Amino acid sequence: MKTSLFIAMLVMLVSQSFGQTKDDVMSKAYWEIWNPEVQTKIDREIEQNRKSDAKVELTNVKPGAEVKIEQISHEFLFGANIFLFGQFDTPEKNKKYEDTFGDLFNAATVPFYWKDLEPERGKPRYEAGSSYIYRRPPPDPVVQFCESKGINMNGHTAIYPINHSHPTWMPDDRKEMERMEIV
Repeated sequence: MKTSLFIAMLVMLVSQSFGQTKDDVMSKAYWEIWNPEVQTKIDREIEQNRKSDAKVELTNVKPGAEVKIEQISHEFLFGANIFLFGQFDTPEKNKKYEDTFGDLFNAATVPFYWKDLEPERGKPRYEAGSSYIYRRPPPDPVVQFCESKGINMNGHTAIYPINHSHPTWMPDDRKEMERMEIV
């Protein structure tokens, strides 16, 4: 399947699951990226790097028997961020997100920003039921979900440069940080 077609189908599936169109999910500028030259390069590199031939030899199969071969796993990690886990307004929509994510992906980037994991000093929000922060679900239920589906996880960057992602209670001054008592 052509890469752009696959991506278009993926976006359509996910967006339709939540009553949206592809344009609600991805901008027009994004779709313009998939020009014929880019598509040709992508297709060529998929053939070169992501496919190989296989020989299957069947024994003890009666002539005329129907044989079905289905790949059920692979080593290629295909995933996305899982930042909207548990973020929808109904249990049904959250279940749809989980089912869609679990069916499509075998890899996930878990949000792990210190600023959002410990918005109040000494009170981390790891567990289910922790305070709501948009696109920053508490990691424990995300990890539990990924483990239950066999999804490979990567934690997102915990700390960016100063003044960007550290908790608001953390001082901006490096010397002041060094003097802080560890809680």
